[in-house]
Amino acid sequence: SKGTTLRSPFLYDAQHVLQMVKAVEEHDLAYVRHILRIELVKILGCLRTDDSVFIEAAEFKVDKKAKVLEGMTSQSKGTEQTAGRVAGPMPFRIPILPSMGDKWYTGFSRDARQLGVTFGSGFVIPKDERAFSHNFPVNIAESRDAVDHIKNCLRMAGFRYQVYDKVSEHTAKRTGAAVIRLY
Repeated sequence: SKGTTLRSPFLYDAQHVLQMVKAVEEHDLAYVRHILRIELVKILGCLRTDDSVFIEAAEFKVDKKAKVLEGMTSQSKGTEQTAGRVAGPMPFRIPILPSMGDKWYTGFSRDARQLGVTFGSGFVIPKDERAFSHNFPVNIAESRDAVDHIKNCLRMAGFRYQVYDKVSEHTAKRTGAAVIRLY
């Protein structure tokens, strides 16, 4: 459904995360792979949906020696002038977990380009995933568009309604934070 609630008690569980990994590795559509890959980045990096829209594609890198994925988001609550917590883009680091394999994070640039998102665009989530294929300008998604994309891609990847219907703007961040609190 269009629109979203900001707060939902729903959290992804380990099976959901592994199902996302499998979909990113095996799904035919770049759209599904790209959006679910970003959802995994949000979970592991404890990023808000608003933050994830502004991930800089050119700054998304793999450091195999340090066993992390590194990235930057150009806008977040932490980078707002009133926040004063982070000057400039907000960096994030995500552990590369052996249980998730190493294929889920590859293909980021390829899938983004297939949706019309380029290195210089300043965002990674398009408002309309079909725009590029129809030769329309690719515009940046708003947070509610991103949540709709997530729900749609979870559905297309075979997730049950009870999962994708409960996803909200902060589900991924809250899931990652819950894991950190446990350990």
